[in-house]
Amino acid sequence: MRIKADTYEFKHHNVYIPQDLKAMIGKEVKENRNYNSISTWIKSKNKSEHSSQAMIQVVNGRTKSPNIALLEELRRIVTKNGLATKFPDYKQLPIIRVGEARRIFNEDPHLRWKFISEKTGIHSTVISNIIHGNVGYRFQDAWKLTWFFIKYYEEPNKYKIEPTRWDYYGWVKERQNAEGSMSPEELKEWRDQYNRRFSGTSGL
Repeated sequence: MRIKADTYEFKHHNVYIPQDLKAMIGKEVKENRNYNSISTWIKSKNKSEHSSQAMIQVVNGRTKSPNIALLEELRRIVTKNGLATKFPDYKQLPIIRVGEARRIFNEDPHLRWKFISEKTGIHSTVISNIIHGNVGYRFQDAWKLTWFFIKYYEEPNKYKIEPTRWDYYGWVKERQNAEGSMSPEELKEWRDQYNRRFSGTSGL
């Protein structure tokens, strides 16, 4: 079942977990004599730029933490070929888009990678690299980030930091540490954010 676009406060990917993909395709193979294995079904249906072999490894559980782009393509394939409708008991998961995580982080000056790290168990450096697009967006970390941002909106008293006074020095230090992994556009964005903030703190 597809998750509606407006279900959450952020845009997201829709994916199936590998175990469910294997179960759905496996059932289809048993019912359809044109295919003698999950591998042949995937090779027959995959028309994308993604490797069929990589997809097969994901579905067979040989990839520990699959790339989200690959999982989303597999979701498109099973949906296009009617498996999502045929086997509705298998539910899709929402995965927050990297651009949305970046947007929320930039809009909330109190949000820290360290805080997200404490809540998710993902190292703060990994979070920074994900948000700035320096590493692949993989399922295990992507789902943890998604869960964090779901809770960020559902339970703001636990997942939002609301300090009585803005931690200007901590904010600048964290941005400086991240500067080396930012694009010129991202650097301009956070500097503009700093200028907006600083203009309102002259009395502190």
